[in-house]
Amino acid sequence: MTKKIDLSWFDLNNYKSLEHFDLAQWINVLGFRMRLNYLLKEKNGDYSDEEISQINSIISTIRNSPLLSPFEEFSAGGSIDSSFSFNTCSVRSTSLYMLAKISEDCRLKDWVAVQYSNEDIDEDIDEDIDEDIGELISNLLNFETAQEARDFIDSNPSIKTKGVTKDFLRSIEGPVNSDSFIPVDLIFHKNPSLGDISFTSVLVDLSSSDEQISKDFLYWLENYRRETGYYAPKRNFTEKKFNEWITMQLLPYIDLTLIALHEGTSITQYKLGSLLFPDDIEIDGTERIRRTVKPKANWLLEDSTLLAMQSQVNSSYPT
Repeated sequence: MTKKIDLSWFDLNNYKSLEHFDLAQWINVLGFRMRLNYLLKEKNGDYSDEEISQINSIISTIRNSPLLSPFEEFSAGGSIDSSFSFNTCSVRSTSLYMLAKISEDCRLKDWVAVQYSNEDIDEDIDEDIDEDIGELISNLLNFETAQEARDFIDSNPSIKTKGVTKDFLRSIEGPVNSDSFIPVDLIFHKNPSLGDISFTSVLVDLSSSDEQISKDFLYWLENYRRETGYYAPKRNFTEKKFNEWITMQLLPYIDLTLIALHEGTSITQYKLGSLLFPDDIEIDGTERIRRTVKPKANWLLEDSTLLAMQSQVNSSYPT
């Protein structure tokens, strides 16, 4: 017999204050739910003591005060140097610091580090890895097309395992020519183990007109997103959107499904519909959950959604 979920804690009235929430507050309440969603779905019960404490804290918050955060709250304010007024959170000029970080990119280190039996990088081997970075970058630049780079990675599975060695890297060395500057991001995206990529660098010809630059940038953005598969919401988050989320009862839905997952039980879409929309007796609650609420709630819990929200709230400049 399926275990019955405990619903004694659930009350839609506890979510009424959402109508007064701004973007930063939405980030707060979604952020810790994303953390719980990750722990319950991805860790499969293999928790550290700290993670167990986090789970218990979040569950307690959802049951007792669902609109409060059990952790340090997010506050608006980006890390952009305010001395350069042209920089924003999502668009900024490439600095000397950024160039240095690109040359020391931890994802590159992680890739080379697999030759050390997939162990964590420590100070003893970090210096050796730094020496390999230049060699690795030159190897990535040997391809004249992005497809050649993908074919190379696909045909060499050892790149994705601990089989990568200095000798192997040296064996694929070759001349760098004018056609070989394939965006490194495309290489990274083909190998998810290197981590997610949200930043990339572009060159802008300031001798072009503003209209041409804007047109070209939109063309580049659309096609580069398609090439890398890195998508984000097309439009900013507005009060109108927040009201839609409230009307759809997305946060209460998320809480009910997370609690059910934590308790090792399930809750039917019919039951969810009756709990979330008790007064809408003429609307099929099951269909509303399946076709509208569930997909939108899942979207709210995606990393890309929260990152876009954080970028927007951090981008404050004269318009």
